[in-house]
Amino acid sequence: MTQILDAIKADRSCKTLCGYVNVTKEIQIARITNITDWYFERVVFPKEYLLFEAPPNATLEIYHGEISGVTLVEKIACDRLQVAEASEPVLA
Repeated sequence: MTQILDAIKADRSCKTLCGYVNVTKEIQIARITNITDWYFERVVFPKEYLLFEAPPNATLEIYHGEISGVTLVEKIACDRLQVAEASEPVLA
C-alpha cells in the first residue's frame, strides 16, 4: 500500500517515481531535505522496498541508528533511483 502523507506540491510538475531497498539487517531512516518547502522522512525496515515520488534533483540521505544518535551513511541522487512506471496493469 502506498501512502503519500507529504506529497510534493502540485506546481512541481517534474517529479519521478523512485525506489530504494534496505539491504542491511538494521533499521534505516531515509530523508530528503534539499528541496525547498518539502521534507520527506521514512523508516525503512530490513529488506523493505521504499517507493516514493521526488523531484529528480532531490538527494536521498540514508541514516543508521546508533546509541549516540543517527549517523549519515549514504547520499544517493534520486535520479539514480528512478523506476519505470507501468503503463498498463499486469493481469495474473
